Amino acid sequence: MKTIFLLRHEECDSRGYTGAGSDVDLTAKGRTRAALKAGQFNRNGVNLIFTSPMRRCVDTAAPIAEAFGLKPIHAEELKEINFGLWEGRTYDEINDESPELLTDWLSAPAEHSPPEGETLRQLYERVENFWNKQVVLCHEPAILIISHGGPIRTLLSILSGGGIENHWAFHIDRGNFCRIQMFEDGKYQISGTNLKQITE
Repeated sequence: MKTIFLLRHEECDSRGYTGAGSDVDLTAKGRTRAALKAGQFNRNGVNLIFTSPMRRCVDTAAPIAEAFGLKPIHAEELKEINFGLWEGRTYDEINDESPELLTDWLSAPAEHSPPEGETLRQLYERVENFWNKQVVLCHEPAILIISHGGPIRTLLSILSGGGIENHWAFHIDRGNFCRIQMFEDGKYQISGTNLKQITE
């Protein structure tokens, strides 16, 4: 059996839709909280760390990696969904300018994307590809994945069998964990979501 921990990055300097096109820093509070993250694991810690290459994830990963003597592996597939021309803009700003495009996207995000951005289906394809190639085939007993709200909800939706239609059923706060156990027969159990800490 192996355990996979999902960690959403800490608080960052965000405004509006903040996705793959917004490489923002952690706030001072986010950095302070990130420095305490290693102490929230049990004494066995983690054996392997994957992280989105966005600064807010890399900087969340750094103190944990240092504590356990690891070098995080950056994975492009773990980036947040790309909001294209809507990056950094608020709902109200977008609605004032392009209400029809916004309505189309909100009603069917798997099929519609923000201008020059990604659909939810594209996010699912790249995140599932990462999971199958990097995590399922990995033999380390404890794996940490540091990513964003979108990819983490994507993984939980896939593993729970709900798929894209179930995407918004999960809420994960910044700086919180999810825990997944993978058994030798390939089956999964989601044993915790939106956890402030995972010390057992």
